Amino acid sequence: MNTLFIDISNPVSKDKGKKKFSLNNITYKAKKNILQYEMIEDYLKHGNVTNNFSLKISKEELNKLINNKKKIKKLYFEKDLKNKVKKVDKLNIVFSKYFDENSHTKYKEYIVNTLKKKRENFEIKEIVAENKMKEHVIKYIDDYVENFNISLNKLRILLILNDSKDFSKEKITEYILKYKFVDVLKMNGISKLEYQKLSSMINELNEEFGSTIDIIQKRNIQEYHIYLMCSRVVKNDFYSHYIVKKDSKYIDLNNEDEDIDNNNMKQYNKCKYELATLFNRLELVDDNFSKNKLGALSLEDMN
Repeated sequence: MNTLFIDISNPVSKDKGKKKFSLNNITYKAKKNILQYEMIEDYLKHGNVTNNFSLKISKEELNKLINNKKKIKKLYFEKDLKNKVKKVDKLNIVFSKYFDENSHTKYKEYIVNTLKKKRENFEIKEIVAENKMKEHVIKYIDDYVENFNISLNKLRILLILNDSKDFSKEKITEYILKYKFVDVLKMNGISKLEYQKLSSMINELNEEFGSTIDIIQKRNIQEYHIYLMCSRVVKNDFYSHYIVKKDSKYIDLNNEDEDIDNNNMKQYNKCKYELATLFNRLELVDDNFSKNKLGALSLEDMN
């Protein structure tokens, strides 16, 4: 496969020199320059992984390149980037979590458009993660119930919301019909007006199904077995603020890397050591990339 991995880096040294190392069948080049970016090429003569590249660039430099149209540095960077992949006709691109979590669409578009510029019949595919947590969440809850031998009549689930847009009437209906005891935790991201609308919808559900859903706003939530995070909240931030039950189950619906029943994650677990070796050669930090996305990349190579 021909793949370009892209991540954000700290500013590199202003060393214009080029390093080249050779180890058996591996040829490896690294380049550092005043533009504060680094590109590395990795070629393997044997094995499944071939023609892989990495680009690490500082946030500051990336912003400068996008906002300045006629700068010499910009022209140099774009030429350098295109030269690295000029020998391939098809290229997969894997962006790190930084580009996904911060919705930096303009950064992605700039990289892709630079690679495509003045080059016909060049196929570029961005590898994306697949999140099926909402489809698999019932299985994850049932696995927990079975492992801890909890009666469904005693199981208590807490849906956590920091944005009212993350509330799903369809999903909470599914939960209360199967598990009965379900409440909602309102975090600070929900305004008073949004709270009133949410409260109205909850009351309608309780009247329709005879459920007892409560909206709570307390820190001590130890009475719950399942903490179902519906919004984009950092797990450590949640645990640092709330008092939770020991041996409870935390499920983040927005974290595709926890979706262990997803085919992408199954594939990642099969090839994670090979990928770790590749990342080491490319001087990348694997934790900066979605494991689900890396599994999708591996499946792409198999097709």
